[in-house]
Amino acid sequence: MKSEKSGTTISSVEITGITPFGVWLLVHEQEKFLPFEHFPWFRNATVAQICNVELPSPQHLYWPELDVDLAVESIDEAGYADILKQVRDEAFGAELHERLELAAQDKRTAVQLAEARMAGESQKAAAAKGAEIGALKGWLGAAEVARKLAVVTGAPDRRFARRG
Repeated sequence: MKSEKSGTTISSVEITGITPFGVWLLVHEQEKFLPFEHFPWFRNATVAQICNVELPSPQHLYWPELDVDLAVESIDEAGYADILKQVRDEAFGAELHERLELAAQDKRTAVQLAEARMAGESQKAAAAKGAEIGALKGWLGAAEVARKLAVVTGAPDRRFARRG
């Protein structure tokens, strides 16, 4: 390769950084990231092996010491996959939160319905007990009147007499 001017890049590809998560490279003046998650063969490579990259054609990268060929578009697809995963994770989180809220609302509604049902049953039971108490009071009142009548007339009323 010929160098045109001092200080100008002679290659259309260069490694700009290596992190614990992947490799940054500059291809045709566009920065790209190769995450080890999607490009695992770079994870255990040496810095020299990673930096020895060639651009045999405008859309083709080659690492001769690693025998790795990559299409430039595959790097973009991996980046897109990471972005899509983040969006899906956020969407999943939002949907999960929404469903948990709906479940909590359903639970509150079910509790309110059960409380209303129990209150209705309680009112019915109280009304039945009230009617029973009223009937017993009526019976006691009639028995008292019969007792007083028997005292005055001297003849016992057998309807309210004690048995046994």
